[in-house]
Amino acid sequence: MSRKLRLGIPQIGGTDWRGGVNYLVQHGRGRVAPVVFVKSDLAAHDDARLRTIPGVTVVDGAPFMIGKGRGRRLVDALLTGSDRTAAQAFAAQAIDVVFENAAFFGARLPLPTLSWIPDFQHRHMPQLFNRRDYWHREIGFRTLMAARRPIMLSSGDAHRDLTRFYGDASVHIARFAVAPSAPSERASAARVAERHELPERYLFLPNQFWRHKNHVVVIE
Repeated sequence: MSRKLRLGIPQIGGTDWRGGVNYLVQHGRGRVAPVVFVKSDLAAHDDARLRTIPGVTVVDGAPFMIGKGRGRRLVDALLTGSDRTAAQAFAAQAIDVVFENAAFFGARLPLPTLSWIPDFQHRHMPQLFNRRDYWHREIGFRTLMAARRPIMLSSGDAHRDLTRFYGDASVHIARFAVAPSAPSERASAARVAERHELPERYLFLPNQFWRHKNHVVVIE
């Protein structure tokens, strides 16, 4: 293929979704041309941040990103096999591959589709989910499996969970890691370590402090 592969990415979050922004920054100039479909009510500072990332196209007010009518479109996707509103939006932007996250566009969406399952927290820690959220995730994951989607996971551990809970699938493991991009960042980290009087060798654990992240295991 002479041109870059146009990857359609429905927006998950704004600049607070640091993982997504970092990956767009790192890979926006690679072999893939990310096309991010955003909600019409995206905050101005988030919108501006996305637009500054080289190689990334931002599509404003994507109709399938708007909450109103989403239930009807989901039924359409389940009954007919394709969310036609989403399919039309992807076609208008000449999308080659759809990155499906926290949504289902139908088993017969007329485009190659890669579905991302971030984790299986609701199965391991159901106490952190109310009944509605638990079954929203559970039914969503089962639907992806029934559609025989290629699934993207972030680790071999997640792959074992998928097989244990839902059976075999076509799986692609993309271990999430973003390397420091410039010597200035390493120099900045060294200044922070010096300010806090850290030893020469120390462990950097940049996880958010959410209840589901087991930081105790690191201490142990």
